[in-house]
Amino acid sequence: MIGRGLAVEPLIGASPTQYDGRRFTWLGSAAIRFSLCTSWHSSAIRTWNDMRTTPFTVAGEGSGSDPDMFSTMLKN
Repeated sequence: MIGRGLAVEPLIGASPTQYDGRRFTWLGSAAIRFSLCTSWHSSAIRTWNDMRTTPFTVAGEGSGSDPDMFSTMLKN
C-alpha cells in the first residue's frame, strides 16, 4: 500500500525516483478523498479558462503531496 501521489511522482519530475510510475497498476483506494481547487477572492482567476490563460502562483506541501502534485500538473 502506497500513497496515491507516489506513483505519479516520477511522471511529473518533482524529485528523482528509482522506479517507473507508468508500470504501476492502480487497484483502488482505502479512503474516499476529494480534491478541490480554489482561488482567493481578490485573484484574477475566476473560471477554469482564467486558470488556463492567466499566470498565477501555486504552492504545495512537499514532493509527492497532493497539493504539490496538482500544482505541478497545473503549471505544466
